[in-house]
Amino acid sequence: MIQPRHFLFKAIGWVVFLIFPLITIAQEEEAVVDVFQEAFFESLKQKGIENYDKAIEQLQKCLELEPNNATVHYEIGRNYFFQKKHNESLQAYLKAKELQPNHKWTLVGLYDVFYELKDFNQALGIINDLVLIDKKYREDQVSLYMYTKQYDKALSLIKVLDEEVGVSVERDAFKRQIFMDAKYREAEKEFLLAQIKKYPKKESNYISLIYLYSESNQEEMAFEMAKLLEKNIPDSEWAQVGLFKFYLNNKKIEEAVQSMTTVLKNTSINSKIKYKIINEFLIFTNNNPGYDKYLESTIEHIDEEGTVKIAKDIGKFFQKNNNEDKAIRYFRIALENAPNDLDAHLLLLQSYLKKGEFKMIAVESENLLEIYPLQPDLFYLAGMSNNKIGRFKKAKDFLESGLELIVGDVDLTINFYLQLTEACTGLGDAKCRDNYLYQSKKSIRQKK
Repeated sequence: MIQPRHFLFKAIGWVVFLIFPLITIAQEEEAVVDVFQEAFFESLKQKGIENYDKAIEQLQKCLELEPNNATVHYEIGRNYFFQKKHNESLQAYLKAKELQPNHKWTLVGLYDVFYELKDFNQALGIINDLVLIDKKYREDQVSLYMYTKQYDKALSLIKVLDEEVGVSVERDAFKRQIFMDAKYREAEKEFLLAQIKKYPKKESNYISLIYLYSESNQEEMAFEMAKLLEKNIPDSEWAQVGLFKFYLNNKKIEEAVQSMTTVLKNTSINSKIKYKIINEFLIFTNNNPGYDKYLESTIEHIDEEGTVKIAKDIGKFFQKNNNEDKAIRYFRIALENAPNDLDAHLLLLQSYLKKGEFKMIAVESENLLEIYPLQPDLFYLAGMSNNKIGRFKKAKDFLESGLELIVGDVDLTINFYLQLTEACTGLGDAKCRDNYLYQSKKSIRQKK
């Protein structure tokens, strides 16, 4: 008979024998977890300070412990991507996707890689999966349809997005690109006409159709659509886009200016349409003198950046038509809004040059050289203008300083030599004159 106490000791011995290995295994597993976590968090730290090689080293340690951990493969992909090692990044992301097929950020990573590799077909496949998870990627889907020339799908999705989230500048640009193809343009006109009959109070359909008619040079159709828009939606400012051209063609100037002003004040009408309207009015004023008084009011309704562009464009228009006083006026307006616009300064000086106002050129160019000391054009203008007003020593100093800055411009070099010849002649320095005259003739021969 076995004694109870003896049996108890035996039982305890067996329990210890069975539990001890389990404790050891648990300790080992805990140690493995600690090593993994330490390496993983170190990788995040190294990535944070852009030490991507060391981050990848730590992640490789994690893979040795857990080779099928999708998160580790994803993190390796990100680190390679930041190093612009796109092929290595791709392989890591693909492994992560294999292990966890519908993980959003792995798909985003793959999309980024394919986009950088300009493999737009593969990128589109990824985006199609991403859209099922997050609809915001439909905007990228449109872009990829465009890049892969799937215009039918792009146009269909653009219409959906325009309806659901409103129009956007980028999508409008895509539509314009698609409508360069007459097939799509004509189909869209028919579609929009049908939509207008169905939804007569929806302004965006009229706007799109007016734009399409204008782009197709169907001005009468654009006008008819503008009138219909004004009739169905009386307070629509977009109607004035089409009405402006009609009024202008019929010399109803007051009405045309009123329509133009309404369009220019509307912040939702894009700059391209506004510039087109102003350009049409410029052409009209060139052929019908006396109406340019309305131009200044156009500038009042444009934002600061647009004011500079439009004022310069108006100035160049008058300069081209030899109306230097008005050109100068508009270049001055541009410079009031952008005083450091060198192009506007040079255009202004050209108009002064055409008028023969050499004292003004001398003052302006010398002042500008304090701001732009490396511009040979300004040295030339300063030298030439001082020659014209008899300040030959000053002219020679400017011209010799500017000559050293010319790189590869033979015509400008010749002009410098000719002006230096004139300056030396004015100073009575025959040796200096003959030297620069010889240099000018030599440069002319080399040019030929």
